[in-house]
Amino acid sequence: MGIRETLQEALVNANNERIKWHDVVQNHDNDLVELKANLQRAETKKAGADSIHKTADEKYHELLTFSNSRTDQNARQALSSQVETLAQNVNFTVGTVQAAGEEVRQWRRKVEQGETQRASAQMSLTAATERWEQIKKQIEDLNH
Repeated sequence: MGIRETLQEALVNANNERIKWHDVVQNHDNDLVELKANLQRAETKKAGADSIHKTADEKYHELLTFSNSRTDQNARQALSSQVETLAQNVNFTVGTVQAAGEEVRQWRRKVEQGETQRASAQMSLTAATERWEQIKKQIEDLNH
């Protein structure tokens, strides 16, 4: 087997490596699209939870302030169960906001990990492409 055949075999191997890394990069791209969509959904869910919490908190404070402004103890007592219900609702929405925030953080981490993996695969693709180009050039140089 001569140098030309050896280089041709190396070119085929380099091309196979290049194709493999191209596929890996494409798979990471596809995964990132899905991960970013999940992150967007989680961010939307958190924004909704924030809005619900804000509304609940405003209602609670509004009623509490109104109740506390009553000089008549019976008037305040009449509102106490509603104030307590609104306080419980605020506490519940705090938990919902925290859970939604944690979900956003988890998806952000997954997106960051996916981007890191894709960048690594892209570096491998670039190296494989450069190797393929160098071998191809050497074959062309033999032909001249």
